Amino acid sequence: CGHEALRWLRQQSDTLHHAANVLQVSPAAVPEQVEKLKAERDRLEKQHAEATRGGLAAEMVRLAESATVSPGGRWIVAELAAGSDPAAVREAADALRGALKRGAAVLAVPGEGKLAFLAAVTDDLVAEKRLNASDLVRKVAQVTGGSGGGKPHLALAGGKDASKLAAAMAEARRLIQEALA
Repeated sequence: CGHEALRWLRQQSDTLHHAANVLQVSPAAVPEQVEKLKAERDRLEKQHAEATRGGLAAEMVRLAESATVSPGGRWIVAELAAGSDPAAVREAADALRGALKRGAAVLAVPGEGKLAFLAAVTDDLVAEKRLNASDLVRKVAQVTGGSGGGKPHLALAGGKDASKLAAAMAEARRLIQEALA
C-alpha cells in the first residue's frame, strides 16, 4: 500500500496509455480494439490454413499422378515445400492414400531447422502386412537421428539432422521398393 500502490497504478496507467497510443485510440477503447484485432488475426489464420490445405491438396494430386508403379502398387518418396505444416500434411496424406489406391508414400517436410517425415500406406498393404507406416517412418527418421511413429496406415516422425535428408529419402525408396517388388 502507500507509495508502492501508487507506483503500481502509475505503471498500469502508463501501460494502458502506451497501448492506446500504439492502437491510436482512447484508453477507454483499448479493450474493444484488442478484441477486434484478435478476431481479425483469428480470421486471417483460418484463411491461411484453408489456403495451405488447398495448396497441399493440389500438390498431393500432382504427386499421385507422378507415382512410381511397381508390381506391388504405386509409391511416392518426395520432399514437400519448406514451411508446410505437418498437421496439414497429415490431413492431405489421407487424400493421397485414396489417390494411390494401392501403395505407399514417404514425404519429407523440412522447416525452420526442423525436419518431419510422414508415411502413408494404403489399408490393403497394411492388411497384407507388406508395409506399416509406423515402422517405415521410424526407419527413415532414424537415418537423421530422429524417431516417431503412429498408426499402421499413417505415421509421423521427426528428424534431427537435416543434412542427412538425401540419405533418409534413399532409405525410404529402398524400403518401399523392397516391400512392393
